[in-house]
This record gives sequence, structure tokens and C-alpha cells, in this order.
Amino acid sequence: HWAEFSAGGATLALHLSDTAGLGSAFPILMSFTRRMIEMQVVCIQPPEEVFGARIAQYLDPDGLGISVGEERR
Repeated sequence: HWAEFSAGGATLALHLSDTAGLGSAFPILMSFTRRMIEMQVVCIQPPEEVFGARIAQYLDPDGLGISVGEERR
């Protein structure tokens, strides 16, 4: 129920969820969040600590949830 792909510093994780969505990991989540807000992307969960990682969620243009995370180093 989990698949992970890593390339060039980003990780794409696909997993079962109660909601439809997509997830990625970025090493600089706060900068990414500021950029998304500047581009008027809807943020449905600001960055917060969840299970040892910082996670934020946004809506894509089709209204699907996208989770973006930064692992603790």
C-alpha cells in the first residue's frame, strides 16, 4: 500500500488515503509554501509537524489534495 520514488532531492510517495491526493518531499518546505501562496495556490494545511516530518497540503487546479513534506534531518 506504499510506493516511493526518489530523484534529484525530491521524493514522490504514493499510498492509500481516505482522500484523493498526491504527496512529495521538499528540503525547504517553508520556501515552497511561500512560493505556492504567491502563486495563489490554495493551502488547506499550513506546514506543521506530523510523525517526525513537516507536512503541508495544497489543492491542485482540479481540486485534488497534494501533500508536501520535509523530513527531519
